[in-house]
Amino acid sequence: MKRLIISLVMVALIIAFSISNTVTLYNVRGELNEHLNNMAQKLEGGEAQDVVEDTQQFQQLWLDREEKLVRFIRHTDLEQITWDCARLPYLAKYGDMAELTAEINRIQLQINHLWETQVPRIRTVF
Repeated sequence: MKRLIISLVMVALIIAFSISNTVTLYNVRGELNEHLNNMAQKLEGGEAQDVVEDTQQFQQLWLDREEKLVRFIRHTDLEQITWDCARLPYLAKYGDMAELTAEINRIQLQINHLWETQVPRIRTVF
């Protein structure tokens, strides 16, 4: 009986942590995508000067959110996004708008890929 209770508590803890991590990733994904979409819209609208500051803010935002994600996501996936985010301010500062737009899209794809691979589903669990 004692083993059954311990097993049930452990399963409940695993499920609770999984739900918590999924909610965290969902919120971070939404926040980051919103910021990236705003930068992409500014680039399309010809507001390149505003994007320089936005890229710096996004880089800091990513570093803050990465600290939350590093608890339950593989470091290599997060490091790739960190490296790509480090390029954004320099691409914006030196006026390479085509490359900046491509990099923004690439980061969005990586963030969405994190969501797809980390959400507990039958195909990702087994």
